[in-house]
Amino acid sequence: MLYYLVYHVPPRAAHVLNVFRYITVRTALASISSLFLGLILGPWMIRRLHELQIGQFIREEGPRSHQTKAGTPTMGGLLIVTVTLAPVLFWADLSNTYVLLSIFAMLAFGAIGFADDYNKVVRRRNLGLTGRSKFIFQVLVSFAAALSLLLMTINRVYSTQLSVPFFKNFRPDLVVHSLLRSRYFWPAAFLPFLAFVVLVMVGSSNAVNLTDGLDGLAIGCVVVAAGALTILTYVTSHAGFSAYLDIQHLPQVGELTIFCGALVGAALAFLWYNAHPADIFMGDVGSLAIGGSIGVVAVAIKQEILLFSVGGVFVVEAISVILQVASFHRALLDCGAGFRAIFADHAEAEITVRPGIELEGKRVLVVGLARTGIATARFCAARGARVTATDDRGADQLGEAVRQLREIGCTLAFGEDQSAAFVDQDLIVPSPGVPVSHPGFVVARAARVPMWSEIELAWRFLHGRLVAVTGSNGKTTTTSLIGHILAGSGKQVILAGNIGTPLIAHVHESNDRTIVVAEVSSFQLELIDSFRPDISVLHAAVINADDPAVTEHAPSRPRIFWFSRKKRTASGAYLSGDQIIFRRQGKDTALLDRADIGLRGEHNLENVLAAASAAFLAGAEPAEIAAGVRSFPGVEHRLEFVAEISGVSFFNDSKATNVDATIKALEAFSGGLFVILGGKDKGSDYAPLIPLLHDRACLVLLIGDASEKIAAQLQAAVPLERAVTLERAVTLAYERAREGDTVLLAPACASFDQFENYEHRGRVFKELVRALAESPRAMHVRGREV
Repeated sequence: MLYYLVYHVPPRAAHVLNVFRYITVRTALASISSLFLGLILGPWMIRRLHELQIGQFIREEGPRSHQTKAGTPTMGGLLIVTVTLAPVLFWADLSNTYVLLSIFAMLAFGAIGFADDYNKVVRRRNLGLTGRSKFIFQVLVSFAAALSLLLMTINRVYSTQLSVPFFKNFRPDLVVHSLLRSRYFWPAAFLPFLAFVVLVMVGSSNAVNLTDGLDGLAIGCVVVAAGALTILTYVTSHAGFSAYLDIQHLPQVGELTIFCGALVGAALAFLWYNAHPADIFMGDVGSLAIGGSIGVVAVAIKQEILLFSVGGVFVVEAISVILQVASFHRALLDCGAGFRAIFADHAEAEITVRPGIELEGKRVLVVGLARTGIATARFCAARGARVTATDDRGADQLGEAVRQLREIGCTLAFGEDQSAAFVDQDLIVPSPGVPVSHPGFVVARAARVPMWSEIELAWRFLHGRLVAVTGSNGKTTTTSLIGHILAGSGKQVILAGNIGTPLIAHVHESNDRTIVVAEVSSFQLELIDSFRPDISVLHAAVINADDPAVTEHAPSRPRIFWFSRKKRTASGAYLSGDQIIFRRQGKDTALLDRADIGLRGEHNLENVLAAASAAFLAGAEPAEIAAGVRSFPGVEHRLEFVAEISGVSFFNDSKATNVDATIKALEAFSGGLFVILGGKDKGSDYAPLIPLLHDRACLVLLIGDASEKIAAQLQAAVPLERAVTLERAVTLAYERAREGDTVLLAPACASFDQFENYEHRGRVFKELVRALAESPRAMHVRGREV
């Protein structure tokens, strides 16, 4: 627009505006204009997208880390396109065919991206446009651009010769001139050129689209690529520079320098809002528009091959995605159901027909004769299997278990007989406590004997629906709460797995109306084959969007529902003010208020989010979920309130057997803590406890074998007292505490040095507290009265 005015002003004013005839000046002004326009319009665009609820919808095939970004405004490419084209329209020569072609490419590819984004984030269609339709539209736009370039060769403003870097005299023509003399096949002469242009433009647009993942990654690379193209475009249009560098000289492409400069400014402005943590994403409307524009510029200036270097990150990302997809499909073919089952426990699956197995007459080896092993042996023997049971412990150590197994006809193998038992079997079922590195399993694998965990075998016989819960911490609370909510809603519920009795022991109770809620461990999941719960919770599926480790490894299929206490999720549960909301297919449902949660700690808020989600997916109504959460008493030994004595509260978190669990326990209190740590060391690093103990603990009381190690790592953080025994620790804590303080048992260690298990340790703690409350000596410590 301004360029037109420069050539149509009165002669006396011409000298004033003459400076604007220089491409370098207009390019600089276009860059500055787009930069400031983007910075000014950015906040308005972000606010407007928020108001329209156009949030990032996570594509199932996208990188897992993107799942945590659900709800961030997307379609920010509209901002990029606007602030790029506005300065171009103002500063560039709009009669230049190359400028018009670049504007066409940006708008056309942007329109394809807009249609895709609109379907995903407005119409809530997960996949947007289908891959085939998107590809067809891209090809059609690229084909139109290629035809335009061919027509430009008639006026000798464009060349179909290919520039090959570092080979000055090698410029093959992509038009087969020998075919031009053919009466019938002359159109085929242009096919190599047309195909090449389509390949470059479609490839470039998709490469930018695939790179648009991490905050700022794609747009940062665009700044580099567009900056390089700005220089190359100017050099190509300059007679002296192009002759010196021996590249094709195309005078009219100089106006594209202004387009590239505007794109650099727009990209820098957008990067300001897209850098981590991103306030806005470009979406397909931006990535396709930018990619198509970069592709058409590279073709126009005959630097298509150099584009592989200029846009190196885009090329590497595209190749990486292709290889990952190929690897995925190859692994899927090689591993079959076993591969899919690795992820099935992480996702809510469609109800499927479970594969059966006939146990009658089959030779089954049960490894490990604790609670799960005995239940498995009984189950298999009752169905006619020829069961052999083995354990690394001898018959004299197993006692009653040996008698029970012999009564049901099991063969027992110990000592030298144990290794031979792993070979001649149809199926091996290890107990959860038996490591997969067991020597017998090496023999079994060599003999190609199938090995299933107990949950895999039980699932094949189970009736009704199965909700499976796994994770590092919070499994027991979440499992118990799901069961409590569903039972309160009138459903037939069975609690099973590591929370109590093995899943296989409840098969006979299940029917088509039951919902089995099971806690499963990572050890059990290592030996699954086709195990696929109807709903599973990884701390459908229901997945913790606030845990980076989980989001990185979360599966893409089938349906996934996230839960988050920090952000709005595209699908799943999130905290909105004081309400827990569940979002499904674009519809929000209020499940309960935060005030309904009686459990302490942010980690228990996450447990409630997970449990409420699973219960809602299983058919519980919001009012039933709220009532269930309000009435849930908590789990024994998990931040369990024991008593208050003279204003001092006692909490039992004996189940905190690792450092991470203890951190979550400490986070549940604001201060005034007397913390009991110690037990049998599990090789842990206790240093991560230092910040919380320093801020919230008055005294740390150490017990058990790990006392010296913990003291060495924590001595500079907080006052320590070596109490040695749990009894002495409880007494010392009460003597030192004041009204309003809290005594917390959260050992961060196993219990086997002084107790049978964590339950035993927790029961002893509660008995000591109750005895303290009843002790006359304790009642009058420091003149207190209970």
